[in-house]
Amino acid sequence: MGARAIEMHPCNYWPEFGINMLEDLRDNRFEKVQKDMIDKVMPFYKLW
Repeated sequence: MGARAIEMHPCNYWPEFGINMLEDLRDNRFEKVQKDMIDKVMPFYKLW
């Protein structure tokens, strides 16, 4: 789709996560990105 950036609240306190995710997306590791989103991002949003 041509996206060149992402915005996620966890990146505010864990910038390495966002950098790694962008690298995974660029390298077409979509299954890893999906797993990381479920394992690492979803719990953050459950706090709300």
